[in-house]
Amino acid sequence: MLLLVPGLLQDMKKLGLRKIAMQTGLSEQEVTNFYFQTASIMQSLPASPEDIDPKVWPALLERARLMTLVVGELSREELLRAKEQAIQNFLPQARQEVQSEYKKRLEQGDLDFHLAGLAREESPSHKDEDICMEAIRLEREQCYGALMKIATESLNPHQACIVKDAKAHAREQTLDASNDLSSVDLLVHLGALLSSLLTLRHHPDLVDPDGVVDHDIDHVVMGMGNILYRGELGFAAPVTGRIIG
Repeated sequence: MLLLVPGLLQDMKKLGLRKIAMQTGLSEQEVTNFYFQTASIMQSLPASPEDIDPKVWPALLERARLMTLVVGELSREELLRAKEQAIQNFLPQARQEVQSEYKKRLEQGDLDFHLAGLAREESPSHKDEDICMEAIRLEREQCYGALMKIATESLNPHQACIVKDAKAHAREQTLDASNDLSSVDLLVHLGALLSSLLTLRHHPDLVDPDGVVDHDIDHVVMGMGNILYRGELGFAAPVTGRIIG
């Protein structure tokens, strides 16, 4: 309780007392009084919990309960607003990517009814999130494909080992329907970047006396290794069961 209440007071301050008053229907004076009374109670408490008057605890508990409800509800609303704003910011690009993919498949004789529904300019607003998620899925699919097509023969043995493990991990995570695919997004995006760098390295017109491209390739592969073997490196629980080497 003594740790919880100061944190809740800080959350109320961040959210803004005026905003809390507007959202809860209380007057700004009521919210302000509640905030400063609670802060005053906390400041007047003895340093040792054993010395606190037992009569104080019920009132403090009730204040903590009210603050938790208010902060939780407003934080949830803030997250929903942030999510909606992110969707609206990404929507034009997402819609363009979905329409482009739909047209490409249509030219190949593949009529995708799901994409057709999302590619419509007049799609209802409740489809906005679906359009954004589909664009993310398409990008993930393209990056996954680029990773899988990397030929490891042009890499040194250490790099080749990491890329092979990356392919295996990405495939395993993708096939497991219970997994949150966002966990492999960074890995497949690095794979797509590596694919582009390898293409650049083999370009006949490339002039790179300082080996900048090779240096970039090494760093990208190292980044993939950090993701795959973070357990062995002591960063977090491993995301793959294989030990490097």
